[in-house]
Amino acid sequence: MKKLFLLFTFIVLVDLSFAGPLEGPVTSNAVLNNVTVFRSGAELNHSANASLKTGSNELLIEGLSSYLNVNSIQVNCPSAVTILGVEFSNNYLGEEAMSPVVKKLKDSAESISKEIARNNVFILTTNDLLGILSNNKEIKGANVNLSVAELDRLVKFYEVKSVELQNKLLLYNEKKIKLQLNLNKINTQIQEEQKKNTKSGGRLILQLFAAMPGNFGFKISYVTQNAYWVPYYDIKAENIK
Repeated sequence: MKKLFLLFTFIVLVDLSFAGPLEGPVTSNAVLNNVTVFRSGAELNHSANASLKTGSNELLIEGLSSYLNVNSIQVNCPSAVTILGVEFSNNYLGEEAMSPVVKKLKDSAESISKEIARNNVFILTTNDLLGILSNNKEIKGANVNLSVAELDRLVKFYEVKSVELQNKLLLYNEKKIKLQLNLNKINTQIQEEQKKNTKSGGRLILQLFAAMPGNFGFKISYVTQNAYWVPYYDIKAENIK
């Protein structure tokens, strides 16, 4: 009896070791096909495709509105697939989609930031040179014997070099101000673009049973209250008599 029990335990352990890791859910991004806007609310129609295996599958459909009416959700699928359960949730941890406009603006902001850093190095170096020039311009007559001509040449050298460095410093500071203004404008524009290009965080979690393996198409429709339209009329009268 003990031998039979040990043999049964060994068989169970072998079966579990060859079972392999549990498969995770299948993920698909929904494509918005059309929108019908009403006076209050709007109906959105999406499509999605997913490869399913035979048997039970869990499908996550991403990219839906975060503010949909859960009771209005409708999902259509081929006859070979049976929908066992539908659940809606918001994915707050998903990465935001970056539009081409935002990407271009961020690349420009990064380039300007690097230029500002390089310009700051030039400003720092020029200030250091001015400091060295200022510290060494005092000529101590007790320690240095200079003729009038040599002294005149030395004074002119300091004067020319000081003016040159001061002019460079002025240009660097002007450039810094312009670069910073451009960077501020780009960052402001990035914030505006991100407000209108945020990725929808709504998603559907579908429990499915597939009679056969294959790539299947799904159609999803729902209603959201975060859209509406208001009519405006422009009336012109040719004769008020």
